[in-house]
Amino acid sequence: MNGINHRLLRAAMFAALAALSSPLLHADQWTVPTKEELSMTSQPEVPGAAAVYLNREEITEDSLHMWRVYTRLKS
Repeated sequence: MNGINHRLLRAAMFAALAALSSPLLHADQWTVPTKEELSMTSQPEVPGAAAVYLNREEITEDSLHMWRVYTRLKS
């Protein structure tokens, strides 16, 4: 292989590695439930509800054209 093809192959491999590792860099960090959340059996504000939100967060990153929703529910 000549030098130009070798550099092109290296650049293509680097681009593929960067594209494949990108989702790993944006992996969510899950929040561990507290003892109070685990022992919760009802919510006084909504009696009889099948589930309640513990946390809901919407994140918009315009520069990456990305929208994420992180929701924690207790059922």
